Amino acid sequence: MCRVIGVSGTPGVGKSFVARKLSEKLNGLYIDLSSKVIEERLYQEYDISRESYVADPDKVNSYIKKICSENMGRYIIVDSHYAEIIDPAYIHRIFVLRADPETLVKRLCSRGWSREKILENLEAELLGVCLYNALEEQDPFKICEIYEKDLDRAVERILSILEGKEKCEIYYIDWLNILEKESPVELIERICSSQKNLS
Repeated sequence: MCRVIGVSGTPGVGKSFVARKLSEKLNGLYIDLSSKVIEERLYQEYDISRESYVADPDKVNSYIKKICSENMGRYIIVDSHYAEIIDPAYIHRIFVLRADPETLVKRLCSRGWSREKILENLEAELLGVCLYNALEEQDPFKICEIYEKDLDRAVERILSILEGKEKCEIYYIDWLNILEKESPVELIERICSSQKNLS
């Protein structure tokens, strides 16, 4: 059987960078699940309010099963903020990346996202939504929480966990104490406005 490694987390935490680097280091197959959901029509509908497609778990798992059958014994690195919908039978590990609020907002502002979309994703990170979704759907012993400002260091830590040199742990990171002096809306306004003034 293939070994699926999910790289999950709120948009902006560095999933794509980490997943691509991992696939290089492990000679694995990289899959951007959000892109594949659109390309392969693995969705139920398009959510206009969230400006995104709603993945169909059955279609996604049929696709993963097909990819696994073509890549037996190989690592499949899945880059997705909803990696938890993959059948647990295929999951080797899910690494949930975390990013501190300031870093996350800087990244999302630089993408030119609307304040509303940034706020939605910032709140998801503050509440640890991706971690809790993974815990609801997958074996908690396969879920590892990773926080590193340096994304290359995050890759090294993941490799260390896969090699059994470091423990896979869940820390339940709480960012709320960072925002005691500033609300999420104020944080977004300060960072996005300053980036706009620099451009």
